[in-house]
Amino acid sequence: MVTVDVWSDTGSIPTDAYCAVEEIKDGVSETLKTFLHIPSAIEAEEAEEIGVEHLLRDIKDSTTTTLSTRVQGQLASLRTLNNA
Repeated sequence: MVTVDVWSDTGSIPTDAYCAVEEIKDGVSETLKTFLHIPSAIEAEEAEEIGVEHLLRDIKDSTTTTLSTRVQGQLASLRTLNNA
C-alpha cells in the first residue's frame, strides 16, 4: 500500500509505502495483520522524463490551453474575413 500526502510542504517525496504482514500467534485461530513501513523511491525512465519536459514546455499559462488558443485564433480569422 502506498499513501501520498498531497498537501506536503516538505522537500522530500510525499509518499509512504507499507507491506501487509500476517502474524500467526500460537493457540489463536485468528491472524493479525500489521503494516510494516518499507523504503520507497520514485524514479522515471529517460523517455518519461523527456515526455514531462515536453509537456512542461507546452504549458505557458495554466488558464489557457492549446485547444482554446487555436479556437480563439480561428474565431479572430473568421471575424477578419467577415469584416472584409
